[in-house]
Amino acid sequence: MRVTLKHPLTLIISVVSIISVAVIYMLFFMQSAYEIEILSAECIVETYGWRIVRTIKVDIRNPGDENVTVSGVLVDEKSWNQLSPTNLLIPPKSVRTIKIFYPWNSVKYSVTIETDKGKKKVDVDAPNFSSLKAILQNLNDDEWNSMISFDFIFGDGELEEPKMAVYKDGAPIICQVWGIVRYESGYIKSATISFPASIPARGESSYMIRLNEEGLEENNPLNLDKSSGFVLINNGVIKVRFNENEGYRGEIDWVGDVNNKINYAKVFGIFRGSRHDLKSGLLTISLVYWGPMTIINSDNFATYIESNGPLLAVYARKWKMQSDLGWAYEFYAVPHNNPIILYKVFLDVNREFNMGPGAAPGSGYEIYNPYGTGYLAIPLLIVKNASFFITDLSDIYHPPWPGSDLWAKHPVAACINATHAVAITRVCNDPVIPIEYWHITTERWFTGFEWPWNLEYTGEENVWTDHVAVVGVPEGKLCWTGQDLSREPYAIEREITPRGTLTLRVGRYSWIFHVEVIVEGDVTHTLYKLVNTYSGVDVNVEVYP
Repeated sequence: MRVTLKHPLTLIISVVSIISVAVIYMLFFMQSAYEIEILSAECIVETYGWRIVRTIKVDIRNPGDENVTVSGVLVDEKSWNQLSPTNLLIPPKSVRTIKIFYPWNSVKYSVTIETDKGKKKVDVDAPNFSSLKAILQNLNDDEWNSMISFDFIFGDGELEEPKMAVYKDGAPIICQVWGIVRYESGYIKSATISFPASIPARGESSYMIRLNEEGLEENNPLNLDKSSGFVLINNGVIKVRFNENEGYRGEIDWVGDVNNKINYAKVFGIFRGSRHDLKSGLLTISLVYWGPMTIINSDNFATYIESNGPLLAVYARKWKMQSDLGWAYEFYAVPHNNPIILYKVFLDVNREFNMGPGAAPGSGYEIYNPYGTGYLAIPLLIVKNASFFITDLSDIYHPPWPGSDLWAKHPVAACINATHAVAITRVCNDPVIPIEYWHITTERWFTGFEWPWNLEYTGEENVWTDHVAVVGVPEGKLCWTGQDLSREPYAIEREITPRGTLTLRVGRYSWIFHVEVIVEGDVTHTLYKLVNTYSGVDVNVEVYP
């Protein structure tokens, strides 16, 4: 039977109409079923340790029947990676919160939440951020007297000069702004303000911090000497020496008491006579195999004395990271008459990169994982002649390579004995990449490896055995392939969460650590004191116009 189409054009129009209706349905009706709802968006101020962070807090509801994943955030139509959690999963009919760490101030911001099912935009009004009140509550039974150090991130165009003033009961008090990183425009990107504080037992004290106002100063420098390729800071209790001779790049090669009874530092290296010398002193960071931030030459790093007094002498290093990944800054702040180094690390990342776990035992590539943590160490604390570790809980550890992971809520000391050690604890954590583990090891891997590079090996085999290391490891970062997290000491205290490769996205990240030099002191008592200093004070912040 033969069928003849009398009106083919009519049929074509009908088919096109059906397809159009289907497309419209897919675009509008089905999409609306997956479209997220913004329940609320507000500007708040939070604290992470002693870091004061401006946050845009957004509550998101998924009204659909399928999971929705937040894939990105835009602020004023520009991608912004400083947020938590990343890749937020919102189950059907559920509400989740995302925090966007953004230096808001005074204006209305357009925030776009991008998901795998579409995107949603919301406007947020920000209050003025020109002064704030820090309310410090002492949780201890004794009066609290110490130095507070608050860390800030600023927007471009917000703070032209590092001017911040502190007031107590309406009167200005002495303070110092340090750890300064600038935008290309010259405005301040990051800064830390330190000032002495006193809080009654089980009581509270309030301090007003005002931006763009010169703080109270006095001429009170520390004893600082720069000569013969060294910078030496003597605060009356300890001496800290930075080696600026060729190939040493300001590494700390001497830390000890002023009477020279003990030195906890040494510059540990592999090669000599090369611009690729891989050396690390007492305290540094690592983003590559052996310790230094990058392959070193005269064009991509600088050392300088940032300030001296009234409260701290601050030595600084600035690095350009390899492959044009960005810049890294280190600040070593030594106070008067206190055996302390406040160590600030700031990473300004220009390109996204990943840091995965290191080589596993038995892999044949252990040489590329010398401290058992992979290529990332924030920070890397190396203590000469120490042989074991102790925490504030009086737990003692001496793990061989590849080492063990402790929970970083506890301060830890690398000990020579019960009265000589170097301790470390967190002061300010980064809200996006928090340091949550101390990786400890009493050995640095060495097998007599035949180096493939045309470099001269130092022959100092004791360089691998006469020190121990404490390494800061971020949440989510695995130390070596196949690491059994259930066997790590921290698993007794806290939930085991997935760990693997860490991604550092474009943005800025910073941390501050307290490093205490213990000479003829009670190590356990010092660790207990550190807990009271940092965990024994609650910080609440109120913003004032």
